[in-house]
Amino acid sequence: MKEALQKYFGFTYFRQGQEEVIDKILNNKSAIAIFATGSGKSLCYQLPALKLDNITLVVSPLVSLMQDQLDFLNRKNIPAVRIDSSQTREEFIKAIELAKKNQVKILMISPERFKNEIFRSHLKDMKIDLMVIDEAHSISEWGHNFRPDYLKLPIYKKEFNIKNVLLLTATATPKVIEDMKKQFDIEDENVVVTGFYRSNLDLNVEGIESYLKDEKLLEELRLKEKESTIVYVTQQKTADRLSSFLNNNGFNSESYHAGKNNEQREKIQNKFMDGEVKIIVATIAFGMGIDKSDIRNIIHYNLPKSLENYAQEIGRAGRDGEKSYCKVFATKEDLAILKNFIYGDFIEKNTLKKFINDLEKSESDFFELSEYHASRDYNIKVLPLKTLMVYLEMNGVLEPVSYSFKKLQLRFLEEDQNIKDALRNHLPQNTIEYFFSCLDRKKVWNYLDVDSFEDKEQRIKKSDLTEIIKILEKGDLIEYRVKETYQLFKIIKKPSEISSILETIYNLFINNVKNEIERFDKMISFFESNKCLSMGLSSHFGERNEIENCGHCSVCNKNTTKIPEINSKELLELERLSFEELLYLKDVMGEFWSLIGVIKYLSGINTPKFGNKGTDPYFGKFENIEFNVIYKALKAKVKN
Repeated sequence: MKEALQKYFGFTYFRQGQEEVIDKILNNKSAIAIFATGSGKSLCYQLPALKLDNITLVVSPLVSLMQDQLDFLNRKNIPAVRIDSSQTREEFIKAIELAKKNQVKILMISPERFKNEIFRSHLKDMKIDLMVIDEAHSISEWGHNFRPDYLKLPIYKKEFNIKNVLLLTATATPKVIEDMKKQFDIEDENVVVTGFYRSNLDLNVEGIESYLKDEKLLEELRLKEKESTIVYVTQQKTADRLSSFLNNNGFNSESYHAGKNNEQREKIQNKFMDGEVKIIVATIAFGMGIDKSDIRNIIHYNLPKSLENYAQEIGRAGRDGEKSYCKVFATKEDLAILKNFIYGDFIEKNTLKKFINDLEKSESDFFELSEYHASRDYNIKVLPLKTLMVYLEMNGVLEPVSYSFKKLQLRFLEEDQNIKDALRNHLPQNTIEYFFSCLDRKKVWNYLDVDSFEDKEQRIKKSDLTEIIKILEKGDLIEYRVKETYQLFKIIKKPSEISSILETIYNLFINNVKNEIERFDKMISFFESNKCLSMGLSSHFGERNEIENCGHCSVCNKNTTKIPEINSKELLELERLSFEELLYLKDVMGEFWSLIGVIKYLSGINTPKFGNKGTDPYFGKFENIEFNVIYKALKAKVKN
């Protein structure tokens, strides 16, 4: 194995745990690898993939992570392909054909790809020796960053007769490990944990009033001006504001978040990697797949979401082994805002009931779902909506059939006549004329309703539209965007059986909220603890250390933290909220009014129907007060 390590990867030795995991895989066993961030988890599948006879299927949550891994593999001359939504049809077909011919060693996909019936049919024609699941803690409902699509991965493993699996994560508590083992039937002896304590990271927490944080950040950064630093924040607007603030004070920084397009994010990331920009102010969107060894400082301007997120984010510092600094600014306002976010993904029972009632009323054996429209129709965010659909699948109510789209946005790169000439060699004239007649012509982009593209008299089918797009794209004559996707499900259970699972699914959402709140409260207890932070963090992940104190965290340096209390003025305003004001909110929210709904509104929790603070002073009026405190106050008012 060391010969292959040197030949393909240029390394002369294995890092801790790598050889042990690779041995298990090559000895035909499933395994779990829990390595600290930056400890070389990927090699645990990359090297075995070269030795296995057939394909290693890698399931990864982010396209950017896939692309980074693919670039690395290509540089090492290891045959690998990916399949994702950003590819052209030709790229997709090429990747599928290479995999079906067993001409690649690694095939990378997202978990959502399994929903596609066409892809699943292709997968049956491939020989898969190993399924690798990256960010595998997402499988467990006890884990942070729980992803509903991960729940079905054990089912897919059996469906496609994949004998072995390798689960990779940097952050799994003992409870999550047990869940992962159970779902994939993995023995204790095949779980490899390398440890979480890193002696080169100085962990520091400081309780601080919100209005002091900007100046405190300047103070911290002035001592580290020439060092690479990531400043983590909760909201996109904070990232933009803070980056401008730092630049106005003589620093060289960029903001990074999901609100920027792919090109902007890639440019900023490259500047940081090359050292052109020293400070990145980012949401948690930044950091996944970043392999920069000399990040010296991680500053949490806002509290992290959980201890697992905290461990993952500080793990990006000091990968070269040099001393690095990690600081958390802890404020009560952050506590309330982050805790309230948890309730944003909660679906109320009445909403669930309405959704299931509509499902029962379906006159067909099939159910068509547009995430965009359903999200607005039921006022459910997209992530909990996806979770709901997976729960319905897991309870045998629905079965995914296919993905499709309803609207196209087209831009011709040549004159109409040239477009027609290109199509004339492949399609009848009446089909070409029909295509142009269906276009809603605008100055730059043209719009087309896919559902209306059919004429039985002229024998024109929707498949003709696919052929047109394929021809024009191949000839570099068109740009197009899918504007509205939908998924088709087959209804498995009878209407009378569907309503019986309402309580089961509702309790799953209740438990998700309870788990998240418990996880958040543990983090606060950790930050306010009077025990060593380094040892406390590694203990959270089940690691037993021989030492009790690291000697270099803020607690060991006699600086314990107490997060400041919430401003009593805001609590007084909540008490003064009148019944008339509640009636006003009922009028504003209309059919979506409920006690939980109005608390979301007052807490500033964005939902598909409500989310513009600028239009109503009541939206987010009590965003600095915890959800359960508002709930108790309003419940008493409604009762009275």
